Amino acid sequence: TPTLKEGEYNERVEVAPSDVIDQGMIKKEIIINENIGDIEDKNITSQELIMEAAFNKREELKHWYKELGLNINPLVLIQIPVSEAGEDKRVFVEGFLAEKGITYENRKLALWMSGKENKINQENWELIPNDSEVEFLIFKQAIDTGWDCPRAQVLVGFRKIESMVFELQTVGRIMRMPEAKHYLNDILNKAYIYTNSNPRWVKFEGEEDWINKNIIKSISVKREDVYRKLELRSYYRNRIDFGDITAVFYESLEKVLCDYFDIKKGKFEFSFADKNKKLLKKKIDIDGLSGKEELIFNKIIDAKYFDYMDQEKIEYDENFFACLSDDDKERAFESIIKHSIQNFAPKRSVKIVANAMYKWFKKYIGINMYDLGVIYVQNIVLNNPEEFSELISKSVTEYKPVKEKEKMEKIKENEIWDEKWEISESRNYNPNTYKPYPYKISLYKHIQDKKTYLNFDSKIEKEFIDILEENREKIVWWWQNGNEHMALNFGVKYGDGSTFQPDFLVMFKNGTLGIFDTKASGDREDANKIKAEALQKYITEENKRKKKDVLFGGLIIKEGEHFRINSDNIYSSFADINEVKDVGNKKYTFKGNITKGWQYFKI
Repeated sequence: TPTLKEGEYNERVEVAPSDVIDQGMIKKEIIINENIGDIEDKNITSQELIMEAAFNKREELKHWYKELGLNINPLVLIQIPVSEAGEDKRVFVEGFLAEKGITYENRKLALWMSGKENKINQENWELIPNDSEVEFLIFKQAIDTGWDCPRAQVLVGFRKIESMVFELQTVGRIMRMPEAKHYLNDILNKAYIYTNSNPRWVKFEGEEDWINKNIIKSISVKREDVYRKLELRSYYRNRIDFGDITAVFYESLEKVLCDYFDIKKGKFEFSFADKNKKLLKKKIDIDGLSGKEELIFNKIIDAKYFDYMDQEKIEYDENFFACLSDDDKERAFESIIKHSIQNFAPKRSVKIVANAMYKWFKKYIGINMYDLGVIYVQNIVLNNPEEFSELISKSVTEYKPVKEKEKMEKIKENEIWDEKWEISESRNYNPNTYKPYPYKISLYKHIQDKKTYLNFDSKIEKEFIDILEENREKIVWWWQNGNEHMALNFGVKYGDGSTFQPDFLVMFKNGTLGIFDTKASGDREDANKIKAEALQKYITEENKRKKKDVLFGGLIIKEGEHFRINSDNIYSSFADINEVKDVGNKKYTFKGNITKGWQYFKI
């Protein structure tokens, strides 16, 4: 991507990598050497192995795009060493692909290296389109800055001595989404790297700040063979609301401003702009503000609208005078908006409201936003801050029901029900966030070291697992729902379409499945009540659907040295229960509808 120098842009805006992922612009994860152990040819070399795995992954991706009715041909990037060994690797790759029917002649293979003779099928018009014929591209050093091919999804790198170092700039070439959105099939939302170096030795270097290195997953775990189908009903919904004001806000603003200034909405008669400007003058000061470099306020102004400035920059009394640069003026204008949008997220909302203001002034007052038009509108608002703060706030209030309706429609569009959900056969984790534990009955184990890799949100989660492991003679397996791979996790619908993902599923040897969510006692009890009751409703409905009581569960807390469980249909916090029922040595039967309170959790 081209880099602008200081002075070539108005303002630098920092965007979190998670925001870019949430918007569907880039892929969710980078998976290293996925399913490479599934290739069973024992006589295969390491470089043949990674090429075979990359070839298979490309075929799989192509299949799933086709299943969605999309003509997207995923591209594999193959980076060969810059050293003399690079030429040998190139010959090997060309030979390997030729055996698969992939050559320069049939335009399925491209080459991009220095020298005109080393560039084949690599022009942008040949490579970039999603339906391009080119399936594999061989290159040496980082592809040119600014080169962008969103269909690129797989990267192959050959080991350099013992370790493998990938430049983040190169990795970035496989991170874009081909249609700038995520798909329901999560396989298509990931980028894949194959290397004949041990994944734990792979390093990533560079100054790219758009990427969160925690999305790079080099630990592969697989489901143990003791697993039997669950066929649970599971719910998931992508995040559809960021607490922001959206473009439809303009309609609310238009109505409020037109009503306040007695302007006829949608009426544009001859000389309408001049007539409307006269109506504005009846309510606010607009004289002498067109294109002014400095602002004169003839009233006392609340300094809160300038909270971004240093105090020495402003002085005010009965007559307030401020010399503002264009940048300061825009910030002051946006500060008024920020203080008027109530509880909406400023980061995502201020620009939307500002553009709505510009649109209204252009539409009804005839102010062209080119030249000094934007400054003129800012001057009008800044010279009448109290009035416009109230008008914006009123517009926001009228917009809220519209926002809620918009939100509910998006929920319906984005809801995903899996009627026969299963714990996925494999997962991939980041070694910086997931650590190994020697648990015996965890469902997921690392392919090589057979350890369990977990990321704990709280101490109680680990302590709960310890209890399960101590009673492993009664348990087949346990599984942590986790705090990532959200679309693949087990979920229960609650509230207005939110997703509750309980912490643990536990399969007992008596054939029952426990669904448990661990909580700190007294923590966020309002949310706990909604989730706990949604879980009990889910358990009741699933048992009815399966025609037998195979599911049980509830919220788990630790009080002192003991765990307690609440599986009531109507939830009450531990603090609200006057008497905690102690069942002593009696086993807890976990049968639904009787109010039990917080019982001791015994297996």
